[in-house]
Amino acid sequence: LFVLSVFALVFVMSAVSAVTLAQWPLTADGVATGVVANVSAGNFVGGSGISSPITFGVTGATASGWSIGALDATDYFQISISPTSGNNLNINEINFGERRTLTGIRDYQVQWSKSASFASPTTIATVNVLDDDLERTGNIVGLNINVISGETLYIRWFGFTAESGAGDWRINDG
Repeated sequence: LFVLSVFALVFVMSAVSAVTLAQWPLTADGVATGVVANVSAGNFVGGSGISSPITFGVTGATASGWSIGALDATDYFQISISPTSGNNLNINEINFGERRTLTGIRDYQVQWSKSASFASPTTIATVNVLDDDLERTGNIVGLNINVISGETLYIRWFGFTAESGAGDWRINDG
């Protein structure tokens, strides 16, 4: 089963290891599962510009209402993750799958910010989606995002250039 997950290098007493910090199965709700000790993970949510509530089901989290034009700051899916007090994280990989309907988005962008208002975001992927409705993987590797105690990392998937405002885009369950 392929789920949205966030990987990190975890530094503990000079030992370095890669672990999955959290997963969002997206089949029943947006709640994170498998969250490791010393990490807090927020729910998978959507921006105010897309259909609300997001539909969760056997295929993942789906929404419509994506911009038919350029990227709209209110059209996104979002997760958040933070270390508990006294701990730090280094995020190096984000794994997910996605799928559009034939009238869904044609482009998406993945950005991160450490601001709840999503000020000063950093773009980590811009993808032109093929003109089909097949599932695709969207693994983003080689990241080096440091999150220190007291900070929260927000990650957003912005969908845009939809062929119709009624077209769906989803982050897959598997």
